[in-house]
Amino acid sequence: MALLLAPQPGTGDVWRRAFAAAMPELEVRVWPEVGDPSTIDIAAVGAMPPGALAKFSNLRLILSLTAGVDTLLSDPALPNVPIARTADPDGDTMMNETALLHVLRHHRYMPDYVQAQQRCEWIRRPIKPARERPVGVMGLGSVGLAIAKTLAAIGFPVAGWVRQPRAADEIEIFSSREQFDAFLARSEILLNLLPLTPQTHGIVNAATLKALPAGAAFINLGRGDHLVEADLIAALERAVRYGAYSHAAVERILSAQARPKTILEALADEERQLPPWLGEDLVSPRLTSSYEYLCESEPHDEEKPQTTSDDASSDGAAPKDP
Repeated sequence: MALLLAPQPGTGDVWRRAFAAAMPELEVRVWPEVGDPSTIDIAAVGAMPPGALAKFSNLRLILSLTAGVDTLLSDPALPNVPIARTADPDGDTMMNETALLHVLRHHRYMPDYVQAQQRCEWIRRPIKPARERPVGVMGLGSVGLAIAKTLAAIGFPVAGWVRQPRAADEIEIFSSREQFDAFLARSEILLNLLPLTPQTHGIVNAATLKALPAGAAFINLGRGDHLVEADLIAALERAVRYGAYSHAAVERILSAQARPKTILEALADEERQLPPWLGEDLVSPRLTSSYEYLCESEPHDEEKPQTTSDDASSDGAAPKDP
């Protein structure tokens, strides 16, 4: 059996050593050195050109090395084989820490204190216990649910918004379009953990931001395209306190040409801070969870759209017009 590795740039040797230590009998090839394409059985993909996977005629399984699979699923030539994701049902520890970091940062008004210190001013903001700060999590897949439980364990009243009703210990559940506004109205801190789908594209828009309580904070741990940039900028210009944290959004903004105003400029205007991505370490593979849950994959129906074994809908699909 031969495995093709196509990880994030610069991490190939790290992944090769990790697989060699865990499965020394496995033949591992690193993209683009694929050898005979017909002998590749499994492709572990983090970044690969569109259409490249179609060249492997005997491919039996695709393993996504990243939590987000939207880029992979957007490949029009994606082979009709099972797809699994490297997801641990207990979530990602670094993502839990990242979410907790930013929630506590807003909960205890750290941006205000940092700015006051820079102005050489002494200020005091009201102190609330965690139990009095409602937090909302959009999307309760394996990562979102673990984050919600982490925040609930600290004492925050946590609610989750998903497409289909479900039960979750310690988490209040809102579901469907009908409950979306009620979910937003109670969320003083809102986190986005939704998958990027046609239904969730642009879900964080003017209507969503307006439905939040005055002074709410927004933390985007999803994709940049979940966010309507112009609407967030408008909210910032109205001096509503929102924060946006998205590695994907920053990359896309920096690569844009001739933009009259970017989120980075708007944040500077409002003295807001945009920290770097502090989530997953893409250079540290975790093979235990990767291989332990491959059995969750099932072959795709020839007549049905392809999905992953950790179906994007498990995080909750957004309404088309929130």
